[in-house]
Amino acid sequence: MDIVAIDMPNGGGAYFRKELMVVDKYSGDANEEEIRKSAICLLGHELGHIWFNGADSSSWEDWLNETGAEWAALCYIQYLITRSNNDEWLKELFEQELIRHREQAKGTPVIQPPLSGKRSPTGVHQRGVVLWFEIYKKYGIDTIITIMRTLAELPLKTTDIFMAALREKMGNEIPDIIQRGLTMSEYDGICEG
Repeated sequence: MDIVAIDMPNGGGAYFRKELMVVDKYSGDANEEEIRKSAICLLGHELGHIWFNGADSSSWEDWLNETGAEWAALCYIQYLITRSNNDEWLKELFEQELIRHREQAKGTPVIQPPLSGKRSPTGVHQRGVVLWFEIYKKYGIDTIITIMRTLAELPLKTTDIFMAALREKMGNEIPDIIQRGLTMSEYDGICEG
């Protein structure tokens, strides 16, 4: 895989295509800690697209690609925490990323729009992350990994196919939570029914 750093218009972005990752160059005034945080999160997300791609990125179904990729980055941070004997800096990074997603998700449209089926210009990277975080808080990382593996293994990625595969593998409880979350604006208490 080739990784290319360029000055991107509007800054702070990246994208992944088959065997190519393009990232925004770090500014000369970025400190080492900022670069390290960004590299872990940005590269973790873009590399996550190796497994989390194939859903229609022009429709609301893109939530599958983006939620999977972002949780790949979060799981990478969790892996680094366990490898580093619970490094507080990494724990803080995990929390900061979840807070960032929560803040950015506020006021964005629901994942599954009621009529259009079009991808919302905002929220697609955040809403699914926050929804799955509610599941993580109640059921733990192993449940999130099962959800991620189920999604990654699908040859055709749509929400309906994903929900059917989850039901087959996990029963109805987790897929019901996710299904409810697709049309909800707030997720507090979603795992309680």
